[in-house]
Amino acid sequence: MLVPVTSDDLTGYLTGSAPDRSSTPEWIADTLRTAITDGRCQPGSRLREEHIARALNVSRNSVREALYRIRRLLEVGAIRAASPDGLAAALPRAAAALADADAAAGRADWQAVGTANMRFHQAIAALAESRRVDETMRLVLAELRLVFHVMARHRRFHEPYLSGNREIYALLAAGDLDAAQRRLSGYLDAAERQLVDAFAATTS
Repeated sequence: MLVPVTSDDLTGYLTGSAPDRSSTPEWIADTLRTAITDGRCQPGSRLREEHIARALNVSRNSVREALYRIRRLLEVGAIRAASPDGLAAALPRAAAALADADAAAGRADWQAVGTANMRFHQAIAALAESRRVDETMRLVLAELRLVFHVMARHRRFHEPYLSGNREIYALLAAGDLDAAQRRLSGYLDAAERQLVDAFAATTS
């Protein structure tokens, strides 16, 4: 069972007022790491965006940016650390997720496309061959899935990432880890901008 972390749980872990926008995500991540290290965020806790944003007095968009930075650390770091055995184990999972996404797109089931996309990125994180990384990635993706509802045009949101996932898979299958890292970084940059812009439009 995931225990929600409330804004009160993060009180006392602020390292001062929020800095300028360019460094706000790093500040949020540092504050969360401190709270986790000190035991205020227990294992299995669910980090709800609205509680974090309220506690830190920052926008929910900034929280989302921080979550995307965590994804970069997990996924790009997993590719960087990938071993031949890790690739051999993760690539079939990634391929299965791609096949499921294509099938779902064929029947215009964009929610299922989103689910398959999550499974693809879980397979990427699995390259780290770490249960802790797997669990952290699962929680981060669960939080992100909750905010995808703002993308009113689900096809327009998900469809471009089908080809991006295939490109990343092809690079991994070819053993070109450096190129896979670069492609994934650009992919996450685009996804972050798209999601943050969508939320900005709903609150403007």
